[in-house]
Amino acid sequence: MSGLRAWTLQRLTAIFMLAFCVFMLLRFTFERPDSFREWHAWVASPLMSLAVALFFVALALHTWVGLRDVIMDYVDSLALRICFFSLLGIEVVAMVLWTFWILFGTQR
Repeated sequence: MSGLRAWTLQRLTAIFMLAFCVFMLLRFTFERPDSFREWHAWVASPLMSLAVALFFVALALHTWVGLRDVIMDYVDSLALRICFFSLLGIEVVAMVLWTFWILFGTQR
């Protein structure tokens, strides 16, 4: 993905992440959880778990597009570029999988 599609994806993920951060700031400003149980129950609710999961997917996509462009612009060697792309891909996938494991794997 490149060009206008990559630019649009990065802008949409940025808007979603900004809206999510504003929501979280407002939520904690006006209705702060008093205990871990209250916090856990709120985060474990299906809608909030989905919103957090979408936030981290948006973060992963935003990271991929942004760092991919930086790598393409500043790394001239093809072998080094492939190495950086591989490391970035592994990191992004690991971050999303770890987040999903935390959100959905530990709610027993």
